[in-house]
Amino acid sequence: MNKEERRILIKMIVQENHITSKRDILSIIRDKFNEYMSLSTITNDLKALHITKVPLDSSTYVFQVPENTPTTDHSAIIYTLYQYDIQKIVISNHCLMIHTSPGFAQKLNYHIDALELPEILGSVSGNDFTLLMTSSNQCAQQLRLKLFGPHHNL
Repeated sequence: MNKEERRILIKMIVQENHITSKRDILSIIRDKFNEYMSLSTITNDLKALHITKVPLDSSTYVFQVPENTPTTDHSAIIYTLYQYDIQKIVISNHCLMIHTSPGFAQKLNYHIDALELPEILGSVSGNDFTLLMTSSNQCAQQLRLKLFGPHHNL
């Protein structure tokens, strides 16, 4: 199976099943198609296909194929999350801390990372919290302005 065939298969598996782990994908491919591959291959394919985990409920995340990968407007998605799911934004030292509704921090982090902003040195997310690290307090202030605009009220 070549890379293109494998990626089509992975996309189909994710669309037709509630996949909660990469190992689930490996198992389905092994059991149904008698093909063996590594977790890193699956990871690279998921990234190339822009397949991410999204909350199914408060404790379960499933992989989901995006509807319009080539034209995803990450800034628009961040703005929508800002309007409905971001609870609080705090700057402390050189970090921007963003509190979200449960289950939305990783989605927010995915779309922020996709912007590839040079101000962000690193990021980490949990269930309801995203931490963006910058080089200075001033850089964190500029990042907040760039991500959420001048009229943020959080």
